[in-house]
Amino acid sequence: MPESFGSYKILGTLGSGGMGTVYRARDAKRRVVALKVMSPELMEDRTARWRFEREPKLHVSHPNIVEVYDSGNVDGYPFFAMRFVEGKTLSHILAEQARLTPEQFLPVIQGVAAGMDAVHKRGIVHRDVKPSNILVDTGKRPWHPYLTDFGVAMLLADHTAPTPTGVRSGTPRYMAPEQAKRQLVSAQSDVYSLGVVAFEALTGRPPFDSNSDTSVIEMHQRMSPPSVRAYNPNIPVNVANVILRALAKDPDGRYKSAGEFALAYEKALAISPVTNTRTRTALVMLLMVSILAVLVATGAVLYLNNRSSGVGEADATATALAASGVISDTAVLSNTLTLEPTLEPTLTEEPSATPRPTRRATVAPSRTPTPVPPAATETPLPQATATLKAP
Repeated sequence: MPESFGSYKILGTLGSGGMGTVYRARDAKRRVVALKVMSPELMEDRTARWRFEREPKLHVSHPNIVEVYDSGNVDGYPFFAMRFVEGKTLSHILAEQARLTPEQFLPVIQGVAAGMDAVHKRGIVHRDVKPSNILVDTGKRPWHPYLTDFGVAMLLADHTAPTPTGVRSGTPRYMAPEQAKRQLVSAQSDVYSLGVVAFEALTGRPPFDSNSDTSVIEMHQRMSPPSVRAYNPNIPVNVANVILRALAKDPDGRYKSAGEFALAYEKALAISPVTNTRTRTALVMLLMVSILAVLVATGAVLYLNNRSSGVGEADATATALAASGVISDTAVLSNTLTLEPTLEPTLTEEPSATPRPTRRATVAPSRTPTPVPPAATETPLPQATATLKAP
């Protein structure tokens, strides 16, 4: 890695592609930039040189298109400097977390589609829309995506423009059928590629894949695309149908613009049930807690009812015993327990005619006990005292 390139100080390497290498660098204004320098092996290819030098001119001024600061030539090497975006490519994000939820992908498809519409209005077809060419600033909420790498982009008015030797005009996994056939491309060709990106973002894999580029191209041309629900059943049916339309073989069967595709996706998501796993789990937990609270409350009510019923039964039993004369008094039980001192039997002493060594306390003979009815007052009575009947 060189230490400098012209007036640019090289800080690191960001990546490389078919047309050149991108460095993280600092310019004369002390801005950190993404510096793209043409690959040495393509220097002698006049077509490649022409396309590289034209690329910065295809970067339309738009919030979702990376801004170009400068372009030129240093020691025979063409270059251009772009705004440096702190973030990750969508391909890196998918490598880290396998796939996105439909909600996570919403700002991505909205931003990329807006950038694509701006490009298409200028009569430009990107021809290489794929996860590695979508840069996402994940530090912003919601995520802010940028469409990058216009190396194989073409003007619709110049559809016969040659492709550099060794450079493919697109990537097989994301190519529209007409593009793979080298037929005339259009804005709908980029819509198809964005549909493939959406499919991969939500499932973790593209709709068609093979170790052979030729096989993948044949699949795009001949095979009906699967539904995203075949690989991720959590995707709402409405969202799945929107993506299927974007992947129609016939360009006329697709959305007329990328913006129309993104709007259909947004509407489908809005009318679909919750798909976020964390949100669904939270709702289930809330429901379980609510059910548990109801069960606890019901159990408490049943316990109190049973306890009151038991006290009533005890009162009835005590009253019956008193009426039969088995006990001389009753006390009505209550839910509020009040402790009363226990009355001791009354002891009396009778003088003896003949003195005895020992005086003994005798219990005064009791008369035939008469059953005492329960007190009419609500004031708790003393504890009942049982006495034996006289023989």
